[in-house]
Amino acid sequence: MKILLLETIHHEAVVLLKTIGEVHQIESLDADHVIKHFADAAAVLTRGRGRIPREALLAGKRLKCVARCGAGT
Repeated sequence: MKILLLETIHHEAVVLLKTIGEVHQIESLDADHVIKHFADAAAVLTRGRGRIPREALLAGKRLKCVARCGAGT
């Protein structure tokens, strides 16, 4: 299972995610780049800075989870 990170997250969280799938850190938040990487991702995580274009969600045919990591408001 491919887990796509739009931003960095805590190292311990990455270690935990690696126990269930392949973790990939996206190199660019450019819309075209994001859309390309959504195609085979099962999960996408952002901390809020990574905006997810509608086209990316539509391209994510294998998506099971889109989540925002963080605490607070």
